Amino acid sequence: MKTIKNTLLIFGFVALSFSTIAQTQVITFAPMGLVNKFRMKYENVLNENMTVGTYFNAYYMIFKGVRFDPFFRLYPTGNAPKGFYIQVKAVVGYFNSDFAYDYSYDTQISGKDTTITLTENQKKSFSTYGGGIGIGYQFLVGKGQMPIDLFLGFQYSKFTAPQTAVYNSKTYTTSDDLIWYFTGPGSFLNCNFGIGFSF
Repeated sequence: MKTIKNTLLIFGFVALSFSTIAQTQVITFAPMGLVNKFRMKYENVLNENMTVGTYFNAYYMIFKGVRFDPFFRLYPTGNAPKGFYIQVKAVVGYFNSDFAYDYSYDTQISGKDTTITLTENQKKSFSTYGGGIGIGYQFLVGKGQMPIDLFLGFQYSKFTAPQTAVYNSKTYTTSDDLIWYFTGPGSFLNCNFGIGFSF
């Protein structure tokens, strides 16, 4: 929670700094992502076709950490930040999480071949980096121009945590990298539903 509060203060300061020069600024939150993370987007309009901004992600389930996704958006229709857009982003983050490392070996129990699996849980710190691309559509609704942002794309966020650990002279391995790439922060499929306010 402390990390989220500090980041909200930073976002507020950045938004205030840009407010004197920006045409429009957008802040959205991703309510559907709250199952495993807090996500906030800040977007600043450069001109009628281009915007820049960043996503802030604070993860608190299996993988615990923070990730920033700075992005550039092109709005071909010339109505930024409203309408269809193409987005390109970078990815950088830091995580400190518990991993399950397994060691399996074959033996015989009561004359039957049996596979025994030993598990060791270890906390590891690691960084991640990568990028992504996608398309989306942002609505500005009502007199208050409330943004509703829909996005679908693909990303690569590298899993750099150690995939092996040595315990009692045995090498244990983890399969948590599969979780990372398919349902975790590094999921190849990158989609977002955001709602918030503009000013």
